[in-house]
Amino acid sequence: MGYLYENIHTDDVRDVPRYIFGNSNIGLLDVPPSLQRVTAYTTDTNNNDWVKDRLGRLATQVDATWYVTGWGEHALKAGVQADWTTNDADKGQKGNVVGLAWNRALLGRRGRYGYYTVTTNSVDATRGRSSSARPRAARQACSSRTRGRWAGA
Repeated sequence: MGYLYENIHTDDVRDVPRYIFGNSNIGLLDVPPSLQRVTAYTTDTNNNDWVKDRLGRLATQVDATWYVTGWGEHALKAGVQADWTTNDADKGQKGNVVGLAWNRALLGRRGRYGYYTVTTNSVDATRGRSSSARPRAARQACSSRTRGRWAGA
């Protein structure tokens, strides 16, 4: 029998949008020098946040062997294994991620400065890509096996 429980969480992750420059905007049109950045510049190194990610697993296994004699020697083996898992998760990007494609076109169209993309989600529009799993009852997986060996008399 075995049991595992783990919970992952992070602290001090900023909840502001993260801007990523896919291309440099240095010297572009009328962008003020204080806002010009090089390619791959980002306003924060990471905004991934684990509010909680609780994982539990209980496993058990039972095996048995029966030896029988009569009309020869016989061995019958059987076993059962069961696992129960739970997961309660709330993790993902704490703020939206904005990709800036300066002086670039998307599908042949572009704005004055290029285009941008925003990564968000439908549950909380202030957060980027995220995933959550409500606490759920234990999910159960079972298996069994049998094996026999017979030797004639």
